[in-house]
Amino acid sequence: MYYVLLVLDNERCGSEIVSAVQDLTKNRIKLGAGTLYTILSLFEEEEIIQETKILGRKRMYQITSHGRSLLNQEIRRLKQMLIDTQHYKEE
Repeated sequence: MYYVLLVLDNERCGSEIVSAVQDLTKNRIKLGAGTLYTILSLFEEEEIIQETKILGRKRMYQITSHGRSLLNQEIRRLKQMLIDTQHYKEE
């Protein structure tokens, strides 16, 4: 879910999201169609992303300001976890 939001900073369709996540993670994360469209549906329902246009069968999505706020919260949380880990290892 995190990586989907991260790559939706730019408007993308489903296949572009899959490619962008794979590129970003150097193929560590591979999204299946079922997983991706479940995530997109949930995010759209929660107004975390929005559909921006439909080009034939291709639907384009982009993160909303609400989604960006949630993503930034998650980034701060992850950074804090790394700080906590570093402090723990220093003890």
